[in-house]
Amino acid sequence: MVVYRKATSADTDAICGLWSAAGVGAGHGVDSAEIAERLKNDDGFFVVEEVERRFLDAGVTQLRLAVWDENGAALSFWRELAYVELPEIRYFSKEL
Repeated sequence: MVVYRKATSADTDAICGLWSAAGVGAGHGVDSAEIAERLKNDDGFFVVEEVERRFLDAGVTQLRLAVWDENGAALSFWRELAYVELPEIRYFSKEL
């Protein structure tokens, strides 16, 4: 079971590591001091908002993500951030 919680300053190194591994900091640098400071006054959405900003800076204007129907917490989370469900899109997968 996955448990979602608000990020804290204790998560700064993990956030920096995740962003670096994903290439999010490419060209911008990942400033752990800035992240720790922002987390002190976080509304719970700082990490997502920062990633969105960096995608926009890179010219990416739309994000898509997959959330399972039974994951009510994640559905609520993304709705609260103004993500819109697209019922006309079907998600396909194939085990190889």
